Amino acid sequence: MKELAEFCRSHHVQLVLITTPCWHSYYDNLNSEQLTKMYELTHKFIQENNLPYFDYLKDSRFKADDFYDSNHLSDVGAIKFTKILDKDIRSIGRK
Repeated sequence: MKELAEFCRSHHVQLVLITTPCWHSYYDNLNSEQLTKMYELTHKFIQENNLPYFDYLKDSRFKADDFYDSNHLSDVGAIKFTKILDKDIRSIGRK
């Protein structure tokens, strides 16, 4: 990840980190220690590299029909997520 961040920086590319949406049956069964560690490492990395981060894991805009299964979006959900992500990424330059 450090190499990727450096590569992006040296090529003037904005690296953006995201956590994708999942249905509650998926995130309710995640190992809480692993999830906490993932968030700790993610937040440390984004702070060290001054990166934007979008967390959609428990995003309430996604409903059952948006998922193919508990951790994969359906076609409808993928289109919805693409629009949301596009809007959020475009907002980076306006802050």
